[in-house]
Amino acid sequence: NVDPTLLRAPHVTLTPATCSRCTVEFFPSLLPTTSPCHRTSLLSPSNPSRILVLFFLLLLLLLFLLLIPHFSPFLSSLERKHQIHSYKYSKKNEKGKKKKKRERMGRPNSLAFVASVVAAAIVFLCSSAPADAKLKTTYYERTCPRLQEIVSRVVTDKQITNPTTAAGTLRLFFHDCFVGGCDASVLMATNAFHRSERDADINLSLPGDAFDAVVRAKTNLELECPGVVSCADILALATRDLVSMVGGPFYPVRLGRKDSVVSDPGAVEANLPRANTSMSQIISLFASKRFTVQEMVALTGAHTLGFAHCKEFAERIYNYNGGGSAAFDPSMNPRYAQALQKACANYMKDSTMAAFNDITTPGKFDNAYFQNLGRGLGLLASDHALLADERTRPFVELYAANQSAFFADFAHAMEKLSVYGVKTGRKGEVRRRCDLPNNSL
Repeated sequence: NVDPTLLRAPHVTLTPATCSRCTVEFFPSLLPTTSPCHRTSLLSPSNPSRILVLFFLLLLLLLFLLLIPHFSPFLSSLERKHQIHSYKYSKKNEKGKKKKKRERMGRPNSLAFVASVVAAAIVFLCSSAPADAKLKTTYYERTCPRLQEIVSRVVTDKQITNPTTAAGTLRLFFHDCFVGGCDASVLMATNAFHRSERDADINLSLPGDAFDAVVRAKTNLELECPGVVSCADILALATRDLVSMVGGPFYPVRLGRKDSVVSDPGAVEANLPRANTSMSQIISLFASKRFTVQEMVALTGAHTLGFAHCKEFAERIYNYNGGGSAAFDPSMNPRYAQALQKACANYMKDSTMAAFNDITTPGKFDNAYFQNLGRGLGLLASDHALLADERTRPFVELYAANQSAFFADFAHAMEKLSVYGVKTGRKGEVRRRCDLPNNSL
């Protein structure tokens, strides 16, 4: 029998006003997306054809430069004939003479003009490099050399004090990146003039410990190198360090992100998953952000950490499909479902009641989450759907049998996620406070 006390997640008191609940699942649910296919223009930085266009223009410019000497005598001959013709009629029309002279002055530069247009096009293509191409791991090597040391120290202390910090920060990072890119917009607080992403219903349960970890790191960095390190970079580094700290893979984090100057709560719902949605909708949402099915499954493996509120899976353990108060989802392990019923018995009165996503190793990042799915121990409906759907089942089975494969794919997917929609240059700023844009200080 499963002891309900082993399922029940600890009650944690958290700090931010709108985020004072316990950590919940990494992918709470999903809304449909209207565009599963992401289309790009020919000159889009993400389109492979862009390289061919650039190569063609370079070749065209080279041909112009090579052919100019061969065409010069011919053009000179034409020009002399034109001058003789113009002279004959110059006395008849002085105004016409000036017009012809202007034509003569412009004609010899025609090839140079075409070449300059081609060169300008090449400069445009080169300058439109994707923002993530400007990121590098050594971005702060000179401006803030102790960055990694400071972030690691701060998040280590926070994780030791509050063991749910790793799971919470991982979820916070996902919610930030999937809504407008990894730009720390989710960290901005509501003020008297407008609401922020934190106010969206799905973000109300974001854990205060995760926000606190980033704020503490930012405070320390402002003392070390003021106005240099962005909150978006701090969140990306903190997430990587915390995942590694609890047993997960270590992966490189490229730096140089800028912080967003806006935080729109209206953009949240359509970009984040919700509870009981079909696997087709989940796949479509990730595909709209250029993630493959395998990358989606690997990222969902983050459910190996953290816990979910009882209200998120109550329909699976109580009155399933109207089958009575004791009925539960038949895909669940019966003993597991019954233990959850006991653990969440008072969830209607206490909305903070929660259960661990992974009941075997809840505080460790490993592949137990995928192994549990095959035993009927998936907590959320979306968890069970991973195993039930033929498009995702092969990856679930692979990761359940091979933790190294899961770690490698998770690390790759996190690297890809960490550069999604980043802002660089003048498209953002380095906030002095993570919860406020600089123009509000």
